[in-house]
Amino acid sequence: MVAAFPIVKLGALAARQLSKRLAKRIQNQAKTSPALRTYLCLPIANLYHRLEVTFNMRALNLKKPQKIPKMSETAAIELGAELLGEFIIFGVAATTVTFEYKRQSRAKQQEAEETDTRWSNLVFRLMELELHIDKMNAQLRALERSLQAPPVKR
Repeated sequence: MVAAFPIVKLGALAARQLSKRLAKRIQNQAKTSPALRTYLCLPIANLYHRLEVTFNMRALNLKKPQKIPKMSETAAIELGAELLGEFIIFGVAATTVTFEYKRQSRAKQQEAEETDTRWSNLVFRLMELELHIDKMNAQLRALERSLQAPPVKR
């Protein structure tokens, strides 16, 4: 099999690089846009902060915290924008991996089908050859019988 230029892998690498730049742009936009800040960054950051504090307390075998201190708005916006950027990068990477997995699965399936086709063709050809040999053996037996038979007098 001839090794082809891995254009798909090159495309995946380009997508990852572009996703990093897109994530940075969205992070900067999230810090300046009131809508993104209010409806996306702050809720994500607050949820992450609550989960982090709760998991850390449980990891230290302490009780569940009664009241979790709130983050400052600037820290929450920064954390939310950072998490949003990471989600974008992760999403692009997961999509790329899924696409590559499906592509390789299709290639393996196609190769298996080609192998099965070749194998069936060989089996069919072998059966044809066996049939041909049987016919030739029958003809050979008929010739041997005709040679062994006494000559017919005329």
